[in-house]
Amino acid sequence: MPPVKTAVPPQAAPIFRAYLDCLAARGVGSKTFDSGARCFLARYPDPQARAGLPLEQRLASTRPHLQPVLNFLMLHGHLRPGYDYLLDRKLTAILREAAAARSGQTWGVSWPARRRWGIPSGPAPGWRPRSQSACSSRPDAGSAS
Repeated sequence: MPPVKTAVPPQAAPIFRAYLDCLAARGVGSKTFDSGARCFLARYPDPQARAGLPLEQRLASTRPHLQPVLNFLMLHGHLRPGYDYLLDRKLTAILREAAAARSGQTWGVSWPARRRWGIPSGPAPGWRPRSQSACSSRPDAGSAS
């Protein structure tokens, strides 16, 4: 008899469907990705609630099978984990996934809002990317403020 899948709470169902749609659009996914998302959303139907946990607890509970759903949640504005978490994690996969995220937004903050708040939209003066493609997902890549 196959194992029973973890139920996704009704309030998290739209996020789960969007996550699966995103995986399908990118042509990726696996039973592990599905299972990780189900378990995470069953525990945190409001993903932002996880950001309130102590850093040590968030780091200890971040397993490899959760990384795809955590990246999705961060890129689509459902989870803002804080700089303490972001600085401690190696998030290389997020660069690949960022291109599939909503265009014109990053970490839930639109580029017009970044300009309004005085957050630079371009690289620091004198900084040069290794390749042009490294910055191609940003609408204003390579322009200095």
